[in-house]
Amino acid sequence: MYLNNKDCQMASSGRIPLTKLEKAKRKASRDYRKLIAKRNLSYDDMFEKRVGNKNMGRKPVSKAEQVRRAKIDFLESLFEHRAAAREDSISLPSIRALLREYKFYRANDSAGRKGSDRVITLLKYIGNEQAKLDKAILEPCPMEIYNGRGRKPMSKSEKEVHYQQKISVAQIEIDELVKTAPKSQQIYYDLRKARLELRSRKKALTVRPDEEMVQHYLKESECLVADIENKYNNQLVIERKHTASNSTISLSSLAMSLPNSDLENESIAKHNDKAIALTNISGHEEIELLKERQLKLDEEVRVLNKLEETLTMTALLLKQGRELQEAIYSKQRQLIS
Repeated sequence: MYLNNKDCQMASSGRIPLTKLEKAKRKASRDYRKLIAKRNLSYDDMFEKRVGNKNMGRKPVSKAEQVRRAKIDFLESLFEHRAAAREDSISLPSIRALLREYKFYRANDSAGRKGSDRVITLLKYIGNEQAKLDKAILEPCPMEIYNGRGRKPMSKSEKEVHYQQKISVAQIEIDELVKTAPKSQQIYYDLRKARLELRSRKKALTVRPDEEMVQHYLKESECLVADIENKYNNQLVIERKHTASNSTISLSSLAMSLPNSDLENESIAKHNDKAIALTNISGHEEIELLKERQLKLDEEVRVLNKLEETLTMTALLLKQGRELQEAIYSKQRQLIS
């Protein structure tokens, strides 16, 4: 999964580099889940960003085209995974088993950049709109010159009302989100505000380093940030303990609600359902049913083998197409130079 110590000498910090096989497997898993998501797209998923009846901007790409692109990406990553396994002399399972593994392999991986917080996004939005409002208030002329082209500009009073309304709507949404947020998240918002204030006062100290009031306010901000950080860390510890205790209680209550015989025989009953269904027929009929199932399984195996050959050939053709395209670009660059 990870490289050995000799190969990790270049990685002086951060995560240990992955092997070529592991990297290809993760990429193939992501592309396969992306293909499944594209196949399950609904009309609302495709058109949710086109709000209103204006129909402005580029039209969404059709579902068939998105599925086609995702399929091409997956075939390329599948070919890379198989090639990496071939280089390491590792035999991969069948396509059916491999696709089943792709579907759940590191599906809940939390690596990468975290998603944006809605409250923080709205706070940044309010800051931008407040800057526009301040600029509109400082405008000396109540009306802008209109030359007759495009939308008629708003007057100074209209701009003030417009930006104030946008700020108030965003602030209302922030208040609603903060009310329902966990206690630790509420403290984090206060911590973010205190850190921004500390940064602005550090900047003021670089401009006016000799003023005692600036130094005094800077020390106050540093103390405030330290206090809120301690409060935030303590609240995180409390919430984690509470979550762990709740999960333990739920598991123990579930185990106590089931008798021991149910817990022991649950898995046996699942595997014996099909066998129980065949007890009410004769032996010859049971043999015929089993033969029919064997034929169906053989047909599925044949289809999957054919699919595997098709996927391999498609990946090879895609690779050859990329190589030809690169050769064309290189020849064009040579002719231009």
